[in-house]
Amino acid sequence: MKKRTFLLLLIAILLAAGLGMLVVEHQGYVLITWKNIRFESTLWVFLACIAVLLAGLYLLRMLACAVLASLGWVNPWSARNRKKRLDEAVNQGMLEFSRGNWQPALRQLSHAAKTSPQPLPYILAAARAAEKLQQRDTADQLLEEARTRLPESDLAIILCQAELYQQRGQQEQAQQLLQNAQRHNSENPELIERLYHVLLDNRDWGGLIGLVPDLYKIKSLSEGEVKAIEQRAWQGRLQAAGDLQQLNKVWNPMSSSLHRNASTVLAYCSQLITLGHAGEAEGLLRQQLEQNVDVALLQAYAQIPHADPERALQTAEGWLRQVPDDAMALFALGRLAVQARQWGRARDYYQSSLERRPTPQVYAELARLLNQMGDYKTGNELLATGIRLLERQNGDRID
Repeated sequence: MKKRTFLLLLIAILLAAGLGMLVVEHQGYVLITWKNIRFESTLWVFLACIAVLLAGLYLLRMLACAVLASLGWVNPWSARNRKKRLDEAVNQGMLEFSRGNWQPALRQLSHAAKTSPQPLPYILAAARAAEKLQQRDTADQLLEEARTRLPESDLAIILCQAELYQQRGQQEQAQQLLQNAQRHNSENPELIERLYHVLLDNRDWGGLIGLVPDLYKIKSLSEGEVKAIEQRAWQGRLQAAGDLQQLNKVWNPMSSSLHRNASTVLAYCSQLITLGHAGEAEGLLRQQLEQNVDVALLQAYAQIPHADPERALQTAEGWLRQVPDDAMALFALGRLAVQARQWGRARDYYQSSLERRPTPQVYAELARLLNQMGDYKTGNELLATGIRLLERQNGDRID
């Protein structure tokens, strides 16, 4: 460190000596004339004057900046004080908003929205605060001003407006607003998910089916979840059909995978029965069960009134060989045996079902059957057991 300092000092001395020799040997000459003014000097004196002038200008600039800065502390409209007021409004407004103090939140956030260079989050928060205060006109006005002021943020404003419509119970307006936005923003996950929930709440099954391709695109939901949504939508359309023609108009164009889906088949058959076409429902269920034994379809088959219940029971016993230990399949066979007035076989099927999985429903059916057969004591005991099981299950759900 000492060697470095000594070396720098030596270089400075040599430079100063060299400069001094240069000044002595080569003084130079500068002449400046302008009108009647004449300035004469050596070159080195002229350079020194320029250096002094530049230093003076620099000092004046520093003094001016200091004066302006001091004025900024006391001038309420200075940029510094405006920013300070904006920060205070933002911090206080968001704090009041998070606490649920809607009136001061609305006041502070409205001020922040007017003065901030990025006002969108404060406008949306202010609109939500106004909505909480039931000041719907104020909320709508804030969002309308935001559309005019920030046209590039139209989607965020639409999402907020739809949210307010939903809070007011104006589901149709929310749906229309979101569907209009979807035409230009079909890949926005938040928009598509929001529209999905609105369509589901409005039970607009056709709109929900049309939304399925966009639900696949955004990948916010798993493929299995989207398939479940599609199935639910088609089932809703089936259940909404008012006559056989409308029902088949929905059923026929459905994909083969949906035609094989048990839940969709059940929805279709249920509506067939509701519309007075139980025979067609029985035929479709039998066709599906012959291809693949699904216990839910077997249960539905057992609940349909059959023209030839003995034949239906015989057919179902063939299907039972594929699921011999399924409690609900045995329960379904018991119901078919009751239709066929085969009391002993019905009792055996019900008891076999209870051995595999006791349920209150099977207890109740077996108790009814035994009472019908005259075994009132056992029937009442089974009914009491079923009631206790039901109470225990309900207690577990509550816990």
